Amino acid sequence: MIGQRVRVSDAVATDAMWPYLCLIELVGTDGVIMLGAEALPPDKSRSLLNELKLETFWSSADGEPFPVTELRCTAEKLGILERVGDRLMLSESGFRMLVEPEALWWYIAEWVPESAPSALVERDAAVLFMLASATDTGDAAETAAPYFDALGHYPDGRMISTGRDVMYWIPDLIRVLRCLRMAPSNTVASGERRHPATQLFARAVLERWTPGDSDAFPSAVEGGKA
Repeated sequence: MIGQRVRVSDAVATDAMWPYLCLIELVGTDGVIMLGAEALPPDKSRSLLNELKLETFWSSADGEPFPVTELRCTAEKLGILERVGDRLMLSESGFRMLVEPEALWWYIAEWVPESAPSALVERDAAVLFMLASATDTGDAAETAAPYFDALGHYPDGRMISTGRDVMYWIPDLIRVLRCLRMAPSNTVASGERRHPATQLFARAVLERWTPGDSDAFPSAVEGGKA
């Protein structure tokens, strides 16, 4: 499956990218004036929580709720949003996604390998995590951990025993996938199972990866699952 070209329908891409698409629509063509330096106005936050169906879970949160903060900050890191004075605006890429929602799927798929750290350990962790995400496993970090061991990466001189160690090396990637409901720790989804398009999206990421990086780990996919 990893070697097959990824084809995604508009409906699947739109559903998978829904949290970011909600934020893009909220910011809109006019932008949003930030409350202070680091928060959306309360009415905008409540509107976004309502769209993401998280208003009950986060209703008692003080200030800007964590899911909104994480979604907003990662969108800025992705280059979808940008600051212009005290206003949060859509970037040029963000404007394109406002009228072409499915473009966000491929935009983030390309961002993952482009943003993967050049340091060997972090890049290995990112590749292995995405390879594991493309399999049928329910926890990609746990699946990737033994192979991370096999490469000789032992944080603090010890063997990795959980997926938390793998996730430690790729915090930016995990934050984006968490917002998409595709990470082991699913804050935005409020405990729901990972999104059904996770495997397909992971394959899309690997399809965009620098030739040679993902090919270096054929044994990371066991038993022909991927």
